[in-house]
Amino acid sequence: FRHLKRMIRLGVDALEIDTFLPSVCHSKNHPHKPGANIIQAKLDFFREARAVAKRLNPDFALIGETMLPEARSVLDAFLSFRYFQEDGVIHRYLFPELREQAVTVGNYGYDQINKALQLGLGVDTQIWGLRTTVLEGCPELARYIGEVNRFRRKYASLLMHGLFRDTVGASVTGDVFYSVIEGAKGEKALVLRNPHERAIRVTARLD
Repeated sequence: FRHLKRMIRLGVDALEIDTFLPSVCHSKNHPHKPGANIIQAKLDFFREARAVAKRLNPDFALIGETMLPEARSVLDAFLSFRYFQEDGVIHRYLFPELREQAVTVGNYGYDQINKALQLGLGVDTQIWGLRTTVLEGCPELARYIGEVNRFRRKYASLLMHGLFRDTVGASVTGDVFYSVIEGAKGEKALVLRNPHERAIRVTARLD
């Protein structure tokens, strides 16, 4: 609950609950038999956690990694897809109606954040090995995510509510990745992403 409250104070919109599946617990210090299935305990805990979060921010969301039917009473949404590689753009293009999509960002994964910006997707932070928040594990990465999120909100029609159009209507020369996003009001944006550490000269045109 302390973690929930801290994240909400920092302005975080949602948290994902990993591996929300039936599981057994062998702790001798818990009020159940060793080896008992603790899914009901999980449901009870997150029902209370969700109530705590909603009191602080009615729009805050707890999101599940899996779509366990029983969890629908205690969680607000489920992630349908994460982008680990470039071929994730195919999924983004084919299923624009699936809004529950995010780019996974690990330790110092700056280019993953850039990829999220290119695809018009949110960021799912996973700080592997540190067992801590992104703010504690990689503070400069947290600041960069904040900058990108402010940029996305400023152009929300394109970068939050828009449709990913792959590269349709764009012409780009130069060693960069690029994408076209169509806004909710019909406007279009061409997003360029330089995957290199050096500056790249490009020419770009959008219909």
